[in-house]
Amino acid sequence: MATIKDVAKAAGVSISTVSAALNGTAPVKESTRQKILEACEALGYRPNRLARGLKTKRSYTIGVIIPELTNPFFPEVVRAIEHKAKEYNYNTILCDTDDDPEVGLSDLHLLIEKQVDGIILIGGVIPRDAILSSRRLPTVAIEKDFNIPQVSCVMADLMGGAYEAVSHLIGMGCRRIAYITCRMGKGVVYRRFEGYKLALKDNQIPFDASLVRESSPDFEGGCEAMKSFKEVPPDAVFSYNDVMAMGALKACSLMGVRIPGDMSIVGFDDIDAVSFTSPPLSTVALPKQEMGSLATEILINTILKKEKPRNVSLSTKLVIRKSCK
Repeated sequence: MATIKDVAKAAGVSISTVSAALNGTAPVKESTRQKILEACEALGYRPNRLARGLKTKRSYTIGVIIPELTNPFFPEVVRAIEHKAKEYNYNTILCDTDDDPEVGLSDLHLLIEKQVDGIILIGGVIPRDAILSSRRLPTVAIEKDFNIPQVSCVMADLMGGAYEAVSHLIGMGCRRIAYITCRMGKGVVYRRFEGYKLALKDNQIPFDASLVRESSPDFEGGCEAMKSFKEVPPDAVFSYNDVMAMGALKACSLMGVRIPGDMSIVGFDDIDAVSFTSPPLSTVALPKQEMGSLATEILINTILKKEKPRNVSLSTKLVIRKSCK
């Protein structure tokens, strides 16, 4: 039966490098990791995960809780999480709360029962009190600052991204700029709204509450929000996310509003689908892959006690396509 020493010899690396690649105790170059996995396959070597777990007192599994799998933003982040986790030889358990706090609580308790080594939370569906009660479990939040010292946070500059998008529309000559959004609150929604308002203020354009529409953060919500402007259309629309912006594009098509001839639209997130809308959608790009990858790296290094919890803010980027004049 092949041993770890045989794998190291076949791959031309040290035993410690094989151990790091298979146990996730340290990052290993992807090319080296692949070489080690090929050697394992050729030799028929299978590490005993149960024995490894008993020895290290770890499950080598992390839980990921997301609000809504149908929103294309979240799968892109999850894909990056899984890729980075595999580099450390970690498995992932994905839970979709369907944007229901009760389901989120149940998922959190389930992952704790499954003895995951840590959890990544995307969005704010889990109540802060629940996070506090499980704070001994290493946790990283993406796009939500729970303001808990033991919980790391990976954020994007949402306020800055919104400010840049609205400023661009103003620079094009737009003055009646609508904002379609989900239900107002603190956190992610509030920061985008604040960026929108600040851009107006800095350009001496009075804030007009009648140009703000709250709806569900999905395609149908964006469509309905846009239809509500049928009587007095705005010059431009800035959307809370790309899915709502796509709904707004559909509504404009139904109403005979030309994009970008009669109106400009800018979304937020830069999901893959917006490159294929008609016209292609301008948007604020979030560093989704970087967010997922960095959150996973911080979590595993926290599990391994190689670093303490920390907060990170990443930059956004305005991507101009044909939905702007």
